[in-house]
Amino acid sequence: MEQANLAPFLHAVVDHFPERLSVSVDGNTETLHRYIQYNPFPTNGEKPAEESLTLLQSTGEARAYEPSPSATHTHLLRLLRILDANLGAKYASVSRKIYENRKPWQSNKLEEMQSPGLVYVSYHRGNSVAQQSQPEKGAGVPEGDALLFLSFMLTEETGLLLGDSEQNGEGEGTGDDNNGDEDALAAVVFLYEIQLLQAVRGQGLGWKLLGTHLRSVAESVGKGNRPGAPEFALAIPFLGIELTVFSDNEAALGLYRSLGMELTPDSPRDTVAQLEPRRTRSGGNRAGASGTAAPLTVTRKPVYYLYYLRM
Repeated sequence: MEQANLAPFLHAVVDHFPERLSVSVDGNTETLHRYIQYNPFPTNGEKPAEESLTLLQSTGEARAYEPSPSATHTHLLRLLRILDANLGAKYASVSRKIYENRKPWQSNKLEEMQSPGLVYVSYHRGNSVAQQSQPEKGAGVPEGDALLFLSFMLTEETGLLLGDSEQNGEGEGTGDDNNGDEDALAAVVFLYEIQLLQAVRGQGLGWKLLGTHLRSVAESVGKGNRPGAPEFALAIPFLGIELTVFSDNEAALGLYRSLGMELTPDSPRDTVAQLEPRRTRSGGNRAGASGTAAPLTVTRKPVYYLYYLRM
C-alpha cells in the first residue's frame, strides 16, 4: 500500500468498525470498546503532515505505532499474548519452516506485526480514549484487557488474476498457457490475523467482524470510500479480501468457506500420493492370500492455504 492510501483506508476502518461491541463474557453481557492502531510508513524521522492522518490521531480515532518503550509497542505485546494463547503451540512447531530462521516465533511475529501499513482493530474491556483530546506521547492505549483483535492492510498481491484472461475470452491461441497474468498485481485487503480469546467465542463474532465489518471496509476501497473522505489512489484493480490460514485450523476454514471464500489460484494445495500395499514376509499383503490390496491413498496438506473473497 502506498502512503497516499493509508489515510482513506483508515477512514474506512473508522467508519465500518463499531466503536462498541456487545459480547457475552462468562455469561455476563459486557460492552467492549474499540481501539485502532496502525503502523506508519517510514518518513525519515519526520511525522507525516497529511491532514487527514493528523485528524484521526488528534480525535483519538487511530494511534500511530511508535517503537519500544512506547505504549503503542506495549499494546502490540498484549495482542501477541492473545496470539500466543490461541496459536502459540502451532507457531512454535512451524516457525522455522515459514520464517526460515531459528529465532523464537514470537520474535519473528513481532517483527511482522510492525510491518508498515498494518492496521489493528482491537476491542477492550473498560473505557477507551476515543473521544478525548490528543494525549501525551506514550499515552492513549485503552484501559482493560483486549479480548479480540484483527490485523490487516491494503496491499498488492500477485497470482490472483491467473485465468482471468481465459475466463474473459482473451489470450486464446497464444500458446503461452495464459502465463501473462501470473505476475499481474491486484490490490487486496490482506487479513493477517483475526483472534478471539476463548471467553468470547461461539457468539458469531468472527462472522460479524470479517463478513460484515471488514467486508464493508473492502467494499469502500472498491467503491472509492464515502463522500468527504480522502480518495484512494489505486493504480491497479481491487480484488477483495485475502488471508492465510493453517491447513489444520478446521474452525477457521469453516468460517472462511461459509463466507464464500475460496482457495486463491496460487495457494498451496493438498497433494495425493498412492502407496503400494506392504507385503509380508510370506509374500502376502494386507488383503490376505486370496485378494489383492488396493493402493493406499495418502493426502498430505501444506502448512497453510491462501483464501480470498473476490468482490
